[in-house]
Amino acid sequence: MLADAWVDARPSKVEGLDCMTTINVRYKMNAMTPAKVSLLGDDIGRLEQLLRPLNCDYKMIVEQKNDFGQPRRATFVLNGKITCLLEIVILGDGGPQHVEVARLVLAAGANPNIADKDGVSPLSHANRKRQREIAQLIAGAGGR
Repeated sequence: MLADAWVDARPSKVEGLDCMTTINVRYKMNAMTPAKVSLLGDDIGRLEQLLRPLNCDYKMIVEQKNDFGQPRRATFVLNGKITCLLEIVILGDGGPQHVEVARLVLAAGANPNIADKDGVSPLSHANRKRQREIAQLIAGAGGR
């Protein structure tokens, strides 16, 4: 479970403007729920974009807004399960890198049957997204 997250972004000058060429998102995992993550600015929207397709049970507590009424600082409280296998399938494209990562996490003992909050399994998501190789790996590991 996501326990703590932060972003490391270092601007560089491109044609006289500060630009982000690399943004590193770092996080810690913890099995305890609920997990709490506090974020600033654009990172709030990015985390929402990541959580929505995972169908994760979360609540966003807006602590500060900017002059336009948009969240500037917010804390997310995650109550549901987020597993790496769900992330690979839902956020991935089923390409060779995602297939390899799925193979590795399943070989390391990842449970192929941990579903999202609506009870949809990784195998069901993989079949829906036509990720045939990943679906075969999940089924081969006992996924239903």
